[in-house]
Amino acid sequence: MDGAFGLDISKDGPHGLIAGTTGSGKSELLQSLVASLAVANTPNALNFVLVDYKGGAAFKDCVHLPHTVGMVT
Repeated sequence: MDGAFGLDISKDGPHGLIAGTTGSGKSELLQSLVASLAVANTPNALNFVLVDYKGGAAFKDCVHLPHTVGMVT
């Protein structure tokens, strides 16, 4: 895929699936998505419940955002 990628969670829905091999950048993509959504929305308009079944390392910095209301590991 070349060029910019857009995501409309109102139109496309709030759920998605990201798959890839080890080292392919899944965690970096998720961190970027969470950070971008946090910058574009107030905590009153958007909340995160972060789910990471590998110990929470992928979202270690995102958990401190005011938008984050929970973390499941």
